[in-house]
Amino acid sequence: EESIRGLQNEMEILERKIREKKRVFEKEYKKVYEKEWFEKYRWFYTTEGFLAVGGRDASSNEAIIKKYLEEEDIVFHADIVGAPFFILKKGKMAGENSLRETATAAVAFSNFWKMGASAGEAYWVYRDQISKQAPSGQYMGKGAFMITGRRNYIRNLPIELAVGIIRIKEHYSVVCGPVDAIKKYCEKYLVIVPGNEDKNSIAKKVVRYFFEKVGENVKEISLEEFIQALPPGGCKIKRYI
Repeated sequence: EESIRGLQNEMEILERKIREKKRVFEKEYKKVYEKEWFEKYRWFYTTEGFLAVGGRDASSNEAIIKKYLEEEDIVFHADIVGAPFFILKKGKMAGENSLRETATAAVAFSNFWKMGASAGEAYWVYRDQISKQAPSGQYMGKGAFMITGRRNYIRNLPIELAVGIIRIKEHYSVVCGPVDAIKKYCEKYLVIVPGNEDKNSIAKKVVRYFFEKVGENVKEISLEEFIQALPPGGCKIKRYI
């Protein structure tokens, strides 16, 4: 009985230590890997340093417009059905390069990619030109918005993207966007274009490439994050940098 009581006491002490270690681990893990708000969506930094954020689907389209669109931002949309909205944070102060890069992302992540097109066009508008106010007798579904006033078109946008690894505060994240934008912030990257290979297969190749070139830091990023970063539809790796 004394032996049993002794073992029970030891078990209680070990359980307390395990709980404490677990609490410390979870606290540190959360601190190191806490994501920025924009990492839930499509995103990249332009060559001029402006943050561009786009929706992945109808729900995230709705979220970025309703929750994160501010007065100094501008909104981009590809001129095709089935395209995400992109917002360029502080876009009113951005130059031509940032405008073109964000428009390129709006096109590349749209159905233009699924169609296998080589180029497309997009437009941008101000915050006060976008609303959920539908014309009489019509309904605005989730992720859809009414655009009023003049649309500022940017044409002949190449449908190709680059994938890279970027450090954000205390963690690494996968980023996919226009080639020039990714090139500025990532020493190693891949250029992708529309193709016949499925996203899962491409994502695995991307992971292997970065593991070889970047190393252990890639382990912080799950395969699912690489898959989610890729555009809709099939892909083809055009070149490795």
